[in-house]
Amino acid sequence: MLDQLFIVSVATLCVEYNLTVNGEEFLMYDTGPQDDRILIFSIQRDSFLDVMSDKPVGRPMKFPYTFTAKVVQFPFKFYVQNNWLWRYYIFGVLGSLPVFYYISRLSNSPENKAKWAEIRRKEAEGHH
Repeated sequence: MLDQLFIVSVATLCVEYNLTVNGEEFLMYDTGPQDDRILIFSIQRDSFLDVMSDKPVGRPMKFPYTFTAKVVQFPFKFYVQNNWLWRYYIFGVLGSLPVFYYISRLSNSPENKAKWAEIRRKEAEGHH
């Protein structure tokens, strides 16, 4: 298990802060009661995540004004099931890929590049 280390400098430490919510000890090292006291805490990663994910933080906003809140509350399932555009978007992209590949291959061919270089050369001669 990976441990997360927290180094804290405090003057006093109460006994209640020696245990996690689950009752596990997490104080690894204490230098003593001097002014520059150093405490080293260690929490197993699973215990830390259990404490952090006990319950949801809050409720959904009435009007989601942040971008993240809008994404979280967006009804993706409803739109995918009831809107034809979402369903056929993938088919449209997959169907158009060969066409764009063909056009790209033709436009980037050495013959085409030479042809356009000649056109640009003639165009530049006329201006000078």
